[in-house]
Amino acid sequence: MIFGGYSLYLQKMGILDVAGILESQGQSAAVAAILQTLPLPKLIMIAVCVLCFIYLATTIDSCAYVLTGTTTKSIGRKEEPARWNRICWALIFCALSVGLMIIGGLQAIQSVSIIAALPLIGVMFLLILSVIKMLKEREE
Repeated sequence: MIFGGYSLYLQKMGILDVAGILESQGQSAAVAAILQTLPLPKLIMIAVCVLCFIYLATTIDSCAYVLTGTTTKSIGRKEEPARWNRICWALIFCALSVGLMIIGGLQAIQSVSIIAALPLIGVMFLLILSVIKMLKEREE
């Protein structure tokens, strides 16, 4: 939110043509140009890269943990899923990400995300119906 507000400030005050850079060179160039306007730009660029890596690592780890718990056949409430299964899921996520980037970059990732999300619409409707049914049973 702060970064977006700062970008709008740079654009509005004429300090940096963020919209022009975004249109002609893309998102990564716009982010780099915005970071260059801050004090100690190299240090901030390194910090942003480290934070992005940490965010990506924790996201992949969380997804792998959830999928491991879901795909493990018999697991108790207090048990941890197998570590090898979790590592396998994390490697699958990494391989898919790298493969999609090699094949077609961000456009391919967006297309695959939309295609993969379409079947989930039905699942979402089933979840909504389940919640409604559960709430009705609770009222009675």
